[in-house]
Amino acid sequence: MNEDSQNELDRLLDRLEAARGNVQNRDAIDRILATEARRTETVSLRDHEVAVHFRRELAEGRLQAKTVARLLDLVGAVLGVILK
Repeated sequence: MNEDSQNELDRLLDRLEAARGNVQNRDAIDRILATEARRTETVSLRDHEVAVHFRRELAEGRLQAKTVARLLDLVGAVLGVILK
């Protein structure tokens, strides 16, 4: 290939790359990669507000049924994910 042919090939490839970037009909992977990155955070159950509230009421000797129910709901949600 001579230099003119190489330059023409480079221009063609540049145009194809630019056109590829403008294609709206992308596959699922392209759509996922175009979205904001997902973040996964873990929070200690010990530090969760429900557990802290439960511990506080327990220490003060005034544990309420609704506090117990909230803690059981939290534990149930966690177990539901773990045992899935």
